[in-house]
Amino acid sequence: MDDVRPQFSWHDLCINAGLNPLKQPVVLAVSGGVDSMAMAHILHQFWAQCQSEPKSLRALIIDHGIRANSAHEAALTAQRLTAFGIPNRIERLAAPAPETGIQAWARDHRYQALWREACRDQAVIVTGHHKEDQAETIMMRLSKGSGIKGLAGMKLQSDRHGIKIIRPFLSISKQMLCDYADQHGIEYINDPSNDNPQFERVRWRQAQSHFDSMGFSAANLSRLARSFAALDEAINNQIQGFKGKVFDLSPLGQGWIDHSAWQGLPEVLQRLVLAHILQRVAGSIHPPSQDALTRLHAWFDDLPSKARTLGGVEFAPKVNQAGRQLVWVYPEAERPWQAMDYPEGHHMIDGRWHLYLPQSAHVYPLGASGFAEVKHLLKQSRQKDHSARPVWLDAPARSFWRLPVVKNLKKTPNFLAQNPLIALEDGGVIPHVINIEMNKSKTSMNAETSWMRFSGQ
Repeated sequence: MDDVRPQFSWHDLCINAGLNPLKQPVVLAVSGGVDSMAMAHILHQFWAQCQSEPKSLRALIIDHGIRANSAHEAALTAQRLTAFGIPNRIERLAAPAPETGIQAWARDHRYQALWREACRDQAVIVTGHHKEDQAETIMMRLSKGSGIKGLAGMKLQSDRHGIKIIRPFLSISKQMLCDYADQHGIEYINDPSNDNPQFERVRWRQAQSHFDSMGFSAANLSRLARSFAALDEAINNQIQGFKGKVFDLSPLGQGWIDHSAWQGLPEVLQRLVLAHILQRVAGSIHPPSQDALTRLHAWFDDLPSKARTLGGVEFAPKVNQAGRQLVWVYPEAERPWQAMDYPEGHHMIDGRWHLYLPQSAHVYPLGASGFAEVKHLLKQSRQKDHSARPVWLDAPARSFWRLPVVKNLKKTPNFLAQNPLIALEDGGVIPHVINIEMNKSKTSMNAETSWMRFSGQ
């Protein structure tokens, strides 16, 4: 798709990107700019061509509240989408913007809102990112010394805590989307921040013509990203083959690495296993830096008896009952996330826990005292489908301290009898995380039940 073919079809582009109106509800990430408005119009036309009853197509407009006229622009965008025939909703971010890192803050909160919206019916999120966006991303990551995963750039399809994100226009130029908008009389908003050199992405955008002359064109950078994406996928498949042997992740949020099995891997795979488990246990969207991995690898290679902390994650060596030298990996126990009241719906807690609440409730970390209450129940736990004792029962007590607890539910959660982690003396309950992980059927994740699952798995 690096060239514009005479028989170019937006319909085929959407199909090739993995969009299916008969199977997938879709949430469009619409900012009101030309990219997202063209995307919305294209997807609406694609959905309208469906002969059978298509799944829902709707848009979420995020008002970041950063600029004085943002509320007016969001309302104007909503009117335009309604004129297209696309149901839409505006969500204004309540949190105040920071003084620095505004674009990263806005992006993170925007995806959080899109994720919550998509969780309602397991919808797919679709964005309007194009070829030039990809080129800017690659250049920014090259400048920071990113590895394979970083240089894969934005992927055509990716996953965010169990929700699929599709970017169908990554091989399409911004000019092509602008031309489409002009041809169809689509009105859009020009955001002045897109030309503000205060932001790193804008500086790379403004320098792109210089890089074009040196061979670093958007097309070449897109091809580079696709090559690294294919390599990253192959590596991920190999890493998954080590699960349960070299490392594993438990349904209660910890990870472990078998030190002897890990030492038997080539160094490049050792580093990739460390990066894989560190990213998931930390609940981070982005992989750890190469410098952090180098420090962690040196510590693992000459494993001392004492635990260490890196980037808010603890690594604790411990020999289990079977005599295996395991290194347990879990978020730093003494830095708990903040307890607060949450409304009904889907939430991401501690960057790792997908929690669903059938109504508002107070949510807080288990802590040392809470774990002491359920420790004896945990030791007695057995899964009826597993005859062997689960490895995670040998995890350090500290690794459970950041487990979310739900309090003040008006309805009694529909817990299953075999789940031991239910009630605390203060009235809090731990949603049936074990059952959810072992049985992910819709019947165990219904709207009347408070449940959660570790997104790192």
